[in-house]
Amino acid sequence: MSYEYLSSRFKKNDTDSTLSAMLGKTDPKPIAVETNVQYRCEGCNRIIDSGDVVEHQGKYYHRSCVNIDFYCTRCGGLCIGKVIHTSTQKTYHPQCFTCGHCGLKLNPDRNYIEKGGRLLCTKCASQIKEDKKVQIEKIQQKREQQIRDRDEFIKNQQKGKEICAACGKIITNDAVIALDVMFHRKCFVCKACGLPFSESQFQMVDGFPYHPNCHSKKFGKFCTGCGKEIVGKVIQAMGSDWHPSCFRCTKCHSTFSDGAYIEKNGKPYCPSCIPQEPKEIVVTTIRRRGFVVDPRTGKKKYV
Repeated sequence: MSYEYLSSRFKKNDTDSTLSAMLGKTDPKPIAVETNVQYRCEGCNRIIDSGDVVEHQGKYYHRSCVNIDFYCTRCGGLCIGKVIHTSTQKTYHPQCFTCGHCGLKLNPDRNYIEKGGRLLCTKCASQIKEDKKVQIEKIQQKREQQIRDRDEFIKNQQKGKEICAACGKIITNDAVIALDVMFHRKCFVCKACGLPFSESQFQMVDGFPYHPNCHSKKFGKFCTGCGKEIVGKVIQAMGSDWHPSCFRCTKCHSTFSDGAYIEKNGKPYCPSCIPQEPKEIVVTTIRRRGFVVDPRTGKKKYV
């Protein structure tokens, strides 16, 4: 093996592109080094002294750089020298081996938990578990309360008692009747915003009261032409709602009295106002070559 061959194989700028994702399970072994051959370390890119060469999968390293092919799970950077390996075969820089919740630096020789791809100290792991447990209990309690309220509502209906349409509980006094629907006074609030009614105006939808403005925002139809709410007659055309006075020809601005219109590029037009597609005119010129005969020489001259 010649010196020229090895020096061309281990170029200084080739090391980063030749790094593999992770070392295999086979143990790297020292190799015998020829005294007249120089190796360049794949890890630190420095010349390897005689006797300090470790070869693995066709690559050469210093003994201290042998774990070069590991990448940090936390930051994604290359691990050179000292690294930390977890039981799930993940690798970390020592400075990246921290709790993913509180940032506490972890000791790999003490208790820590890997959960959901995250490193956690035991304190944070317990707290997260407790928080999740409390959240589940709250959801379960809410469901149980809904079931109790539903059962109570059904029982009260069967007994013929006056029931609040909002909360489903019995009304004993201080009731509000709106369009033959009964509420506790405290329960008679807007279904959308939850605020009481300062005025007597409200609108009922499916047995629940709404402020006029809240009703418009939730259920109102708005004109595509002017953007204002439509009250009264509405024209439905081109998949949208319009005021009758706003549904006009885009070109002549007249209303469609006979109801006939043509949609073009998302806009309405009278049949006579619809824009015509420009005609494509192709002009070609063909020059035919001819010739004349010179009477003096009898030769043809092409023109």
